[in-house]
Amino acid sequence: MPDMGSAINGSADRDALGDWLRRTVGLDGELDWGQVPGGLSNLTYVVTDEQGRRVVVRRPPDGPLTGGAHD
Repeated sequence: MPDMGSAINGSADRDALGDWLRRTVGLDGELDWGQVPGGLSNLTYVVTDEQGRRVVVRRPPDGPLTGGAHD
């Protein structure tokens, strides 16, 4: 999966979301972010912590939805 850099698709604060995931879900340490390709509307990411625990994060895209998007 591609590295997400400092932001999730340029619109979400990855550091703030990472802090929330650590507090709320119990992830620990450095987080590895990867985008799951292929969605038409919601953007989907897999976040993996240092112990190998994974969570899936979904968010709406920036801008208007594509026609027929329903995932």
